[in-house]
Amino acid sequence: MLFNHAYCTVPSCAPSRSAVLTGQYAHRLEQGGNLYGWLPAKFPIYTEILEEKDYFIGATCKLWSPGDNSMSGRRKNPCEGRKGQAVFKFWRKDKDGNRANDGMAAVDYSENFKWFVQQRNGRPFCFWYGSGEPHRGYKKGIGLTAGKKIEDVKVPPFLPDTPEIRKDILDYYYEVEHFDRELGKMLDYLEEIGELDNTLIVVTSDNGMPFPRAKCNLYDSGTRMPMAVRWGKNIKPGSVCDDFVNLIDLAPTFLEAAGMKPIPEMTGRSIVSLLKGMKPKQSERGVVFTERERHTPCRGKDGKLSYPCRMIRTHDYLYIWNIRPNLWPAGDPPYFQDVDGSPSKNEILGKRDEKEIAPFFKLAFAKRPEEELFDLKKDPWQVNNVADQKKYAEIKKKMRARLEKWMKDTDDPRAKGETDQWDEYPFTGGNKWKEKGKFEYLKEHKDESPYYEKMYQAELRKQKSKELKTGKTGKLQKGPFVSKWNIIGPFDLGGNIKEFNQFLPAEKINFKAKYRGKGNKEVSWQVAEAGYNGIVNLARIFDFEEKALACAVCYVYSPKKSKHTICLGSDDGVIMKLNKKEVWNNPAIRPVKPDEDLFQATFNKGWNEVLLKISQGGGGWAFAFRIIDDSKSIKVSLRPEK
Repeated sequence: MLFNHAYCTVPSCAPSRSAVLTGQYAHRLEQGGNLYGWLPAKFPIYTEILEEKDYFIGATCKLWSPGDNSMSGRRKNPCEGRKGQAVFKFWRKDKDGNRANDGMAAVDYSENFKWFVQQRNGRPFCFWYGSGEPHRGYKKGIGLTAGKKIEDVKVPPFLPDTPEIRKDILDYYYEVEHFDRELGKMLDYLEEIGELDNTLIVVTSDNGMPFPRAKCNLYDSGTRMPMAVRWGKNIKPGSVCDDFVNLIDLAPTFLEAAGMKPIPEMTGRSIVSLLKGMKPKQSERGVVFTERERHTPCRGKDGKLSYPCRMIRTHDYLYIWNIRPNLWPAGDPPYFQDVDGSPSKNEILGKRDEKEIAPFFKLAFAKRPEEELFDLKKDPWQVNNVADQKKYAEIKKKMRARLEKWMKDTDDPRAKGETDQWDEYPFTGGNKWKEKGKFEYLKEHKDESPYYEKMYQAELRKQKSKELKTGKTGKLQKGPFVSKWNIIGPFDLGGNIKEFNQFLPAEKINFKAKYRGKGNKEVSWQVAEAGYNGIVNLARIFDFEEKALACAVCYVYSPKKSKHTICLGSDDGVIMKLNKKEVWNNPAIRPVKPDEDLFQATFNKGWNEVLLKISQGGGGWAFAFRIIDDSKSIKVSLRPEK
């Protein structure tokens, strides 16, 4: 099925992908609404939800990016889910057998996809093919070199028709075709293994072509996406849909196709009914909304200022509200950094004073009025703004009212008035970040924003926890409080090995950690949990200088119809009942003395055989217990030794 009116939520890489993954408008995703931010883990994503139904998750090349995923609270890129993987095993080669260097990503997309499918062991799968093409940059002239003809180029009316721009578009065509070829190989492989008609395949993009007045703009050139869907017998071959679809509709669609219900947080609506040929009411699919905030840091003295816009489009009109018309839409001159560097950009900027080029410079780079309105029947390319014409006054009023209602209904912070929310979110890319190093940059700028402060504190904890990490020899490096760890009991690790596994027959396990610091200290400890056929509990001990004293991870899988208790903490004895009904996150702060128990974990009531797995983690050691079989009891306690 070909969709003629599919739209990305944001015409910018990372926030568009955040919206696709969550099924939510980007203005609801905090830092996820900016380029080079992060997508906080509190927002559910379809890859992780599909894993709950045993889907095998994978991706290749351009995943959720660009940004700093380490700040999100997720251990993996959102496109990988919690347990999936990004596949970068195979690379394209040149004629000499070296990694290809032809201006495009050297990743062999189709071979990585084949390898991924072969690892699934019969499980259903979900794969994110994130092509690097046709993202900038291009090998200049590769389109002509490949035999394409300059006279075959269709130059859109918002760009000047010059030989330089025609050649640039040819290079763009060439990269699009590379994407198509790799996709074709993937489809051929699915057909070869008999899975093609059993696979839902969506082919689309996350933003418009990387040319002036396209990408990063809310006109059709920036937000209207190509989109084709294949799903075996569920879709009539050759069918076409003219209803509006937003890419946030994909997440709920994938869940419904997998036999799951879309979650309430998703503002997107499943298109499964459209795929199966059912016609919606006009009111349901007769309009689409898009938006943007900060793309690159290119406005104002420190580059933080966003260029916020909101857009509503029907089949007849497109209306844009430019919330800060005093700012430059393409970024401050002379660089206009929100427009990707390209021969087309150079052509327009270099000839901006020429009579033939000046109108195109104005369209792409000049400041814009607060309101733009386009009559799509007369002006399908949206180059003639009619917002100030009296005969369109009533239409403009209705479009603005409908846009504001959508903003309010979807909890857009800008519905309440001007906000610097997206200005203050840190930009985690750029040369300054890379030149100084992340930690030093954040240390210097931590007072500028609460978000920089938060990131600095997280990096500070990482820096200090390195004192407790393992070196190349596998020995625990001497830290402020701990030089080695011992298992007190029948198993003594001596602190000199990377990992230890043994089955322990047990009906009861007592797990302890002692504080071996100097003098009295106040420490905090925290228990966090997540359910998956049981409970995962994480206990971390920190003092007020943020130096890790102990770290314990207990993977607990309860036998059916059993209730078990874990006690963490010595004096206050917080109880966690593992019946999936009474589990909570309970931090506490209390003073400790030298040699005092920091915490203990007690497992009882009919435990079977236990797998004790001990391995070095980010803040010390990790301890995993798993129920296997029936037997005796044993006590195991842990303590850090000086």
